[in-house]
Amino acid sequence: MPPRLDPTAVSARAHQIWISRGKKDGRALDDWLQAERELLAEANRAAPAAAKAGAPPAAGKPVAGKPATSGAPAAPDSKAGKPPKRR
Repeated sequence: MPPRLDPTAVSARAHQIWISRGKKDGRALDDWLQAERELLAEANRAAPAAAKAGAPPAAGKPVAGKPATSGAPAAPDSKAGKPPKRR
């Protein structure tokens, strides 16, 4: 699954691209798509580095020093889901 891009970051990058092209109008969509490609490439380069730097393990793998969980939901609270008593 590709990382989600922040529209504000894409907009800022597209603006930088527009400025670097001499502020010529008529290519807003091209600038936006280029900005998305650049940000996705940066995110993809950063993902392997984050994994090597100690990113959290994938779900289901125990972490050293922490007990493994069964993945089953916790027992429900006896009052959970019940409306309050009327007086």
